[in-house]
Amino acid sequence: MQKAQQLIEYAREFTPSALTGDHKCPKAGYYGGFSCTDTVLLKRLRSAATEIVKMIGKKIFSGKMDLTKISFPIKCMGPITTLELMPTL
Repeated sequence: MQKAQQLIEYAREFTPSALTGDHKCPKAGYYGGFSCTDTVLLKRLRSAATEIVKMIGKKIFSGKMDLTKISFPIKCMGPITTLELMPTL
């Protein structure tokens, strides 16, 4: 009960951030992330997402609701990390 009271107090004291969009990187997208202009990378990531959605659908429709057994598509693995990719955008 005391934890709930603390959360309510935090919520009452909440004030929105005064920061505007001026502090963002000029290359950042409207949503705050970075735009990926590499069409090959986009195609690979989209196909991997489609593959994951298909695997989830197959599990659900087969009646097996244990989604922790879905494997991560190997095509998501890139030759460089996201951290190495960021300076090139």
